[in-house]
Amino acid sequence: MKEDRFRNIRHAEYELLDVLLKDERVRELIHNRLRRGIPQGDVVATGRANRALDNISGIIRGMMANRIKNLPDTHIDSEAES
Repeated sequence: MKEDRFRNIRHAEYELLDVLLKDERVRELIHNRLRRGIPQGDVVATGRANRALDNISGIIRGMMANRIKNLPDTHIDSEAES
């Protein structure tokens, strides 16, 4: 069986969430969108954008943490004892 094959739906979800947090292209898209919502010099809008980014990142990290137990033992992020 292929090592990178998804073992279950939660494993696939984990991998997708991981891309959302770590992929540089996704990060660039998010930051570009946030910049469009911040008028130049608007400290309040900047704070809101930063807080929103922190909130969403925390939600995604929490969703990933809930899925770790469903990763195959061979996965680098698996909690299984090797």
